[in-house]
Amino acid sequence: MSILASILEVMRNDNLLITVTFTTVTGAIVNITGSTCFFTVKVANTDTDVNAKISKTWNVHSDPVNGITTFSLVPADTATLLGKYFYDIQIKTAGGLIYTPIHGIFRVIADTTLRIV
Repeated sequence: MSILASILEVMRNDNLLITVTFTTVTGAIVNITGSTCFFTVKVANTDTDVNAKISKTWNVHSDPVNGITTFSLVPADTATLLGKYFYDIQIKTAGGLIYTPIHGIFRVIADTTLRIV
């Protein structure tokens, strides 16, 4: 799988739908049928998973044959966060292989509007 290092910037308390397409380094689509995905946000990469600020696990994918999966962040996920963290998206294939194709900085920005309409 290809590896992407990126900055994922989110507004605190917002809903966010994240779509990921898994490909090889040559751009070929990876069939993720039967795979489990993990999204983890931590203060430090060395923190244990138990101490993760956000931890999501899912195995139902939008279009697994075409390597597409989607997951959501809800306001409660970022309500107590502000600043810079580390994140990754990891996948465990149906055959038990583990890949971490996406990792980087997870930045939570303070929301300006604090009222709920």
